Amino acid sequence: MPSTISSNSTEFINNNLSNLDAINNVMPPEACSIFHEDIDANHSAVQITVIPDCIHIFSRDCLIAWLSSGRANSNTCLMCRTVLYEQNLGHAPDRSIRHEAIREEIEALINRLLSGIDEHTWHLTENARDDREVNRIVRYLVENGWEEEGAGEVDEPPPREMDDAFRVGEGGPEREGGEHHQEDE
Repeated sequence: MPSTISSNSTEFINNNLSNLDAINNVMPPEACSIFHEDIDANHSAVQITVIPDCIHIFSRDCLIAWLSSGRANSNTCLMCRTVLYEQNLGHAPDRSIRHEAIREEIEALINRLLSGIDEHTWHLTENARDDREVNRIVRYLVENGWEEEGAGEVDEPPPREMDDAFRVGEGGPEREGGEHHQEDE
């Protein structure tokens, strides 16, 4: 008997699947070969019909999920790879929409990761800037003999030149707590 290949999965499902029951005298397998679910009252068995050389039996829900998935080769039998229906080119926009959605999700993830890296880099840069500032002050102290004089004990306030060592950017001298001060002349 000649068969016409369906033009899409819905047409194939509606016209080429037969429910198996006790009347058919066909014994369904215990489990579906697609998702390996038990074939029982909750997952009824169907047999592909009207397709020459393909009379395989699957769980109805599993077969419909496979045929409707839009995946590569989802228009073929999973057992023998017989083409069951022509893949509709109308699926191409659906795929491009899915690809666009996936691309947007990946882009959003990359942006979140990069913003975390940027924040981490900013903290590292600030710490490096602080380390350079401390090294500059230590170098100033060593160059001006603070290491030899008193070995860390301070009997008198640091010399006025020390203010230059504590200068941050162009904002002028800065003391503990970040407060700027004006020097009395």
